[in-house]
Amino acid sequence: MNVVKFLIPLYIFIYVKNTYQTIGIVNLITNLSLIVFTYLFGKTLDKSKNNFLIISVILTVIVFTLKVNSVGYALLLISALEGFVTKMYELSINKEFYTLSKKFEYNNYNLAYETVQNSFRTFVTLVFIIFNLKLKTMIYITLLCISISIFFNKNNNKIIQQKL
Repeated sequence: MNVVKFLIPLYIFIYVKNTYQTIGIVNLITNLSLIVFTYLFGKTLDKSKNNFLIISVILTVIVFTLKVNSVGYALLLISALEGFVTKMYELSINKEFYTLSKKFEYNNYNLAYETVQNSFRTFVTLVFIIFNLKLKTMIYITLLCISISIFFNKNNNKIIQQKL
């Protein structure tokens, strides 16, 4: 997810409007909606037994795809939506991982989770640099990687049985 967050502003700067002011306005709108949504969705997620991961992955991929392919006021509207779906995805995926971590030794599990996540982020960025891919192609590949997380399931007994 963080790879997309750093690629989108670069894409906006290069292909949409070549000013830092545009990037600032887009990020401001995204972050304001993110603040509001974090509070509201966090409370809902704590109380709910539902899994919002699948819908959040689908919405994240749709919103980032629209953002890459939009300009003008549509870009600003999609940036507001981005704040909602980005936080929805982050909260949902973290709830899944931390719920699963309760079945294992918490500190080791979280260390492994963060190590894998950061290593993958570094690996993906290195691949993009080595193969000199177009920026839009990088964003689409990253969105494909995000969409794979739809298959993560905290009730996956194969993972839990391996510990036993």
